[in-house]
Amino acid sequence: MFNRLISYSLFIIFLAVLLNHTTARANDHEKEQLVSIRGDFQNNLYRSGEIIDANFNSTDDIFIAGGEINYHAQTTKNTFLAGGNIKVIESQSLLSAISGGSLYLSKVNFQELLIAGGNVQLDSGIISDDLVAAGGNVIVGKNFRVKDSAMLSGGNIIIEGHIAGDVQVYARKLEIKAGAIIDKNLSYRADEVIIDPNAQIGGEKISLGVFDSELSEGTKAFSIFAFIVMSFSMLMIPSTMSLIFKPTVITGSKEIYDNIWPVLGKGVVIALAIPLLLITLFVSIIGIPFAFVLIPFLIIGFILADSIFAFTVGHFLYIRINKLDVNAIPGTLGIVGWTLLGTVITMLVLSIPFLGFFLFLFATFLSLGALYQAITIQSK
Repeated sequence: MFNRLISYSLFIIFLAVLLNHTTARANDHEKEQLVSIRGDFQNNLYRSGEIIDANFNSTDDIFIAGGEINYHAQTTKNTFLAGGNIKVIESQSLLSAISGGSLYLSKVNFQELLIAGGNVQLDSGIISDDLVAAGGNVIVGKNFRVKDSAMLSGGNIIIEGHIAGDVQVYARKLEIKAGAIIDKNLSYRADEVIIDPNAQIGGEKISLGVFDSELSEGTKAFSIFAFIVMSFSMLMIPSTMSLIFKPTVITGSKEIYDNIWPVLGKGVVIALAIPLLLITLFVSIIGIPFAFVLIPFLIIGFILADSIFAFTVGHFLYIRINKLDVNAIPGTLGIVGWTLLGTVITMLVLSIPFLGFFLFLFATFLSLGALYQAITIQSK
C-alpha cells in the first residue's frame, strides 16, 4: 500500500508537466475567466481556467487545474484537481488526488483520497479505502468516515470523524475531539497531543518518538511520502500564481527576454529599497501601521516574482524543446506544467553549495525587476 501511495505522489508531481501535451485539448477554454463544465463525458476530461464550475458525469479520468474550482461530479475512474481554492461537493470517483491552497470536501464518496494543501477541511463523506492528507491545517470532520487506514501529516491535525483502520499522524499539534472514533491503533509523532476523554480509540496509542534508523519500513515510507506531498504543495504555489496572474507572469517573462540587464538593475534597486522602507516605517510611530499593512503585499509580491522567474525557466525549455519562437506561449495547462518544471529546476540549481547563493541573488533581483516592469506596463 505505501509503495502504491508513493508512486501516486510522484506521478502527481510530474502531472502538470505531462499535461502540457494535452494543452491543445483545452485551448477552447484557456482564455476564459469562467469555465463551466456540464454534460456527460466518456473520454479523459482536461479543463483549465481561472474559475472552474464543474457539474457533470464521466466514465473516464478527470484532470482539472484552476485558480478557483467548484467541483460537483461523478466518475467511474480517477480525479486529479490542482488549484488555489477548491471545493468538492457531492462527488464520486476511485482515486481522488487533490492539491492546492484552501481545500474543502463535503458529501464525497471516494475509493481512495490523496490530498495536500495549506488548509484541508474534510467536512463529510466516505472513503472506502485509505486516506492520505498533508497540509498546514488538516481537519477530519465529525461526519467524515474512513473505512480503512488514515495517514495525516502537517502543522495542526484535528480528528473528529470515524476512522476504521490504523491512523498514523505526524504533526506539530494533534487534537482528537470528543466523538471521534478510531477502531484500531493510533500512532503519532507530535509536539503536542490532546485526546478528549470522550474520544474512542479501539487499539493502542503509540508514540513514535523521534525519527531514527529503527523506524519500521511502513513509517519510513510514510515519512518519505509526507515529505513528497508537502513539497508538492510548495512546488505548486508558483504554478498556481502563474495561472491566477497569467497576464502579469507572461509580461514579466517577456521583459526578462527583451531587457534582461535593465530589468536586473531595477530589481537590485527594489531589493535594496524594500528593507530601507520598512526600517523607516518601523522607526516612526505613524509609519508602524503602514508597515504592517505593507508586509502582506510584499510577501505576495515576492511569491509572484518567484513565479515569473520559474515560468521563464520553464518557458525557455518549452520553446527550446518544441523549437518555437520566443513569443510562443503554451496553453493554460502548459503554463502550469512548465512553471512547475521551472520551479523544480530552480530549486535544484539554488541548492548548489556556494554558487547557489549568488544564483539566488541573481534570480531574486531579476524576478523583482520583472514584476515591477510587468506592473508598470499593465498599469498604462
